[in-house]
Parts: sequence; C-alpha cells; structure tokens
Amino acid sequence: MATLNASKWGYIIGQASENFVTASTTGLSATNNPTNDSNLGRIRYVAYSGRGSLTHSLRRTYVYFDTSSITDTVTACTLNIEGYFDNSSDIIVLKSTAFGGDGSSSLTTGEFYTSLDYNTTYSNEITSWSTSGNNSITLKSNALTAITNDDSFILALINSDYDYTKTASAVEVENQNGIAFSTTIYLDYETAPSPTPTPTPSNTPTTTPTPTPTLTPTPSESAIVYNIDSVNNVEILNVNNINGVSFSNIFKIQGVPLLPEPPGYEYYRFYGVDSSGNQTSARQMIVEAMLYEGINLSGTKHPTQNLTSDTSFSGVTVTKGYQYSASYASWEAFDGDVSGVGSSWWTLGLGTASLNWLGLQFNDGRKEIKSIRFYVAENFTEIDGIKIYGSNTGSFSGEETLLGYLTGPFTGSSITTHDINLT
Repeated sequence: MATLNASKWGYIIGQASENFVTASTTGLSATNNPTNDSNLGRIRYVAYSGRGSLTHSLRRTYVYFDTSSITDTVTACTLNIEGYFDNSSDIIVLKSTAFGGDGSSSLTTGEFYTSLDYNTTYSNEITSWSTSGNNSITLKSNALTAITNDDSFILALINSDYDYTKTASAVEVENQNGIAFSTTIYLDYETAPSPTPTPTPSNTPTTTPTPTPTLTPTPSESAIVYNIDSVNNVEILNVNNINGVSFSNIFKIQGVPLLPEPPGYEYYRFYGVDSSGNQTSARQMIVEAMLYEGINLSGTKHPTQNLTSDTSFSGVTVTKGYQYSASYASWEAFDGDVSGVGSSWWTLGLGTASLNWLGLQFNDGRKEIKSIRFYVAENFTEIDGIKIYGSNTGSFSGEETLLGYLTGPFTGSSITTHDINLT
C-alpha cells in the first residue's frame, strides 16, 4: 500500500447568522496550512440561542492532494486524519473545487460554499471520531476514479446531519470535531497496473468494402417526393426516416399540411414572474414539478422516471435559464424527492429576469400536459407567480403559447404544493 501526503489543507469559518442559508453559504475567514492542533471544531455545525432566534455557525475543512504521480488504477483508498479534543459531529466527505480547483491557489472564503458538490459524496457518513488517534475513512469508488484520472484530488469534510442535509436545527445543538493539524493528513491507497495495449499486427489484410446495392422501389409500395427543404432536397424512396427524423413527426412539406398536427407540445417552460405577470429576477426554489396528461393531476405523470441528471432518462431533457450552483441543479426538480430543500432547483443570485425559467423537453415528440403540481420552498422563494408556456420549436421567441398562470405570492415558511390545470 502506498501513501500520499496532502499538498495543501485548511479550514474556513462561516459567518454566524440567524439565517441558516446565510450561515451555510457565507465564508468569514480562511486559514491555510495550519500546523497547530485545534479544539475549536474545524468540522462544525452549532445552533445557539441569543436575544432572538437561534444563531447558526458552520466550519468546514478542505484538503488538496497532488495526484499527478499516480498513473495506475487505484483500487482502494483511505483518507487518514488524526482527531483532537472534540468528537460530537457525524461527518461526510464531499467533492470540492477549493484551492482554485487544481491546487493552484490558496483557500479563500469565497470557496466556503461554492466549491462544494453536495451531489458527489466521497464517503459514507462517519459516525465515530477518535480524539487521540488516526481516523481512517474509506473512500468510495467515485473518489478512486478521480484519484486515478485527475492530477488533483480535492475534498471537503463537513457536518453530515445538518450541513450536508441543508437542514437548520430547531433547537440548540453543538456538533463539532477537532483535527490535530500538527500531524500529516494523508491517503493510503492500492493500485492495479494499467493494462498494456495489444499491438495491431502489421500484416492484417485490408477488407474491401462491399458495394451498397441500388434499391429499386416497386410502384405499389413507394412514391418519390421532391424538394423537401427539411431533408435537404433528397428523394425519398420508401424510407421511414432520414437522419434520425421520423416521417411520423413531419406535418408540413413546404408549408403544405400532410397530417393533422397532434395536440400538446414538445417543449414546456415555467417562468418566474412578478405581481404584474412580468418576468423577474427574484429567486425561486422549485423542489419538484410533476406534469400530468389529465386534468386534476390524473393520467400519466411525467417524467415517468426520477432523474439523476438533465439527460439521465432518454424520454426527456431538462433545460434551464440559470441555476445557483450544481447543488441546486435543474434536474433536481424532477428527481422525485420532495422531502427537503437539499433536492431542488434554485435561482439565488440571478441578475437577468429572462433567464428565470425551468424547462422540460419531450425527446420522443409532443405530449399534451393538462395539469401540473409544483412543490415550492416558499421561505427561499420571492417570485409572485409562475407562467407555463408550450412550444414546438423550443425557441420561445414569440411562437410559444401561454398555457397557465399560477399566481402567488409564495410567502410561507415551508414546502407547499401548488396545483394548476392548463388550457
């Protein structure tokens, strides 16, 4: 087993605040390469009472490893950190882009939250922490892949019960673990040699391609259609599709209708609007959006599968004008999880009103959507309404149709459902 020492390490203290979002996203001070032991909880979530509401305080530790010397496939790896004094916090290891994303710069307060990838965990939850010896943390397969493929491996250690779940405690708590920074943080890893490519023999005969036969259509089975602009003026001889475009989805040739157009739309978008119905840059947090083919949330629900990325399911593609970060990605509004704000699409920090939209494209053609249920995190939402549009071109430049207008305002303090039937 080989050992690799950390090249850079440090911690960031967050801004204590009665607002959990502010406390979890705003860095106050950053310390690089500390060498003293710390009993002040360098992995921490604390909620304490003051004159008013609870005040939240978070701290996170970040570590960078230069992995450019590792050329073989990593098959197992542990992260090793010596603890000190405090051990009241359960923790988890996340992917991070701190230290400039490649170790080229020092840790900064701006990386307190924006460098964290809450969707990529490098470990399972760690529920025990030694305060006088080494803590060996087994890393998951995605971490092994990153170490193998990348020249830099960067991680963050955060509190798992509140910080990772993005959940504020309603009562006073003190969760914090200390780190003995006077010792070395390191990786223990095992590798398997990369396979050697088999050389191609130089005397391999060259295969002569078989000519493609010329097909002659029978008059009873086919017809020739000339000058179809959408397929570059080629002749069609009993062909079902050209360049992947099915004839069943072609409704006009040079403006002449061939078949009645089916109902519904291929593209749907949801725009955040103000009280006057105009697009607004005010933030919105959609925890989940469920589209139904029948009125009153009946019929087939779309997407028909829970998503794990914008393109994880071949039937649909998720689109958006903006998202705050990868931790609040657009596809999370279609992942089937309505349990909390940690799985939602959010537009915090948006400055352009026209980009405040979330969209869904049906890759297999039009769908007639007649009702939608939105789960809205109202305490993280400032828009006054949502307008739903449909389009069959995807340009949304004037050809779109307004299908519904869900009016707010959304001024509650929890996740609420809002249903609408479309016209």
